[in-house]
Amino acid sequence: MQWIGDVAHQDEVLALANEVVASPRAGVNPRTEADFLWHAAMRYLIHGDRARFHELTEEVAALAEHTQEPGVLLRPLVQVVIEQTLDGDLENALESTQSLIHRADEMGIGMLGRVQAYSWSLPIRLYLGALDDRAATDFNEKSWREQIINLPTYAMRGDTARAEEVLEQFMARLPPTNAHDATNVTWLVLALEGAILLVDRTSAEVLRQRLAPSARLGGEPHAFSIVGRLLGDAARVCGDPKAARVYYERALGVADSMQHRPEIALLHLNLANCCREPKQRHTWTVRLRHSSPCACGQHLNPRWRCAR
Repeated sequence: MQWIGDVAHQDEVLALANEVVASPRAGVNPRTEADFLWHAAMRYLIHGDRARFHELTEEVAALAEHTQEPGVLLRPLVQVVIEQTLDGDLENALESTQSLIHRADEMGIGMLGRVQAYSWSLPIRLYLGALDDRAATDFNEKSWREQIINLPTYAMRGDTARAEEVLEQFMARLPPTNAHDATNVTWLVLALEGAILLVDRTSAEVLRQRLAPSARLGGEPHAFSIVGRLLGDAARVCGDPKAARVYYERALGVADSMQHRPEIALLHLNLANCCREPKQRHTWTVRLRHSSPCACGQHLNPRWRCAR
């Protein structure tokens, strides 16, 4: 369930999560139960159901307390990072990733702690524009064995040559348009985000077509951008502002259900920028000011905001 992440199987994975959660658990190893509940919770969050995510992760926290198993004890710490990110409490979320590393070291699972902390810190750093942690980017490339995970970071840092190289190599690996594409949604999302930041219209067009069926999804793990927002951004890059607005409005519903305040702020901002009529622009600007502390410039990465 954790690794079936291609576009075509998202509904099947959600159905599997429903089956797992509904199954009798008597006699199930608590660690196994915690792992399945955690991955089910992530599927619910990706599909915009934050309430169900919270419910299941609380069950995982109870199992962690019961088992005192180090690998399970990390899960509630990751939950804190996720919840703080969604709430727009970005500085504290970043500090929580460091706390996760310290706790993992204490439990003797420092490598696992760094895998979790550095990957979950990615969206936080992108929202904040805190792009100078080379240890995090280097570690992510080595642990995930995939350069695309850092593509948006390279593009935002101004390392255009490297970003373009990574995107070009990724695009070259994609199967032909009409063939089945088993590429993980997370990698497609990160590639599309990079293409948007690089204003690579050719890549953005290819990637937005492949991700279009996933427009209703919330942020994939480690790429916490709402898919529909990126599809809207890609539509703007490709010169289709009407399609962009449709994507933004749909994505706002997903972001609202996730209570994802940084994404809500960005969507209000992008909708305001899409409006030609002053009255409409004023309406979305007012909503932007009330949507998140990120929206008022207290936290949101200015360069990213301008890139949109």
